[in-house]
Amino acid sequence: SEAVELCLSCHADAEARVELPNGDRVSLAVDLKSFASSVHGRDLRCSDCHAGMDEIPHPERHARSAAEFHAGFRDACKTCHSDKYELSRGGVHAKQLASGNEAAPRCVDCHGAHDVFPASKPRTRISDTCAACHPDVAETYLASVHGKAMASGNPDVPVCVDCHRAHDISDPRVESWIV
Repeated sequence: SEAVELCLSCHADAEARVELPNGDRVSLAVDLKSFASSVHGRDLRCSDCHAGMDEIPHPERHARSAAEFHAGFRDACKTCHSDKYELSRGGVHAKQLASGNEAAPRCVDCHGAHDVFPASKPRTRISDTCAACHPDVAETYLASVHGKAMASGNPDVPVCVDCHRAHDISDPRVESWIV
């Protein structure tokens, strides 16, 4: 669309970035090819997720760090995905965020931001995504009967979310998960 093309006239630049007061540098670049082939690239304008950014120059943001900058977009997904957002509020990742753990994942950490693809295409992508933050658990999984079946190409093998759920991810260290 024309709106996306206007945004990409600046944001397609791989060097587009902002330096924040604490010295963090955040990339503002968007890869056109990735975005265009993503599930959002077909139907959405940039301002559908980045509300208030239709004005150029953009309204000033007052984030002091990369964590604050990204937190400003934390709830962007709930506009269209309120059901998943509400589910995630009961999950272990949301509880970690609420307790102050800024490293806990948000929607875009698992699904991507401008390169959003169906989470289960291929199904093994689910376990690969979880493995990025949980390599020790992934190693154990890969050595298990399920991991070996996945490695052999079995399309019906259980992946992480089959036991831990997807958005309201349970914490296996609590008794309620065992019952």
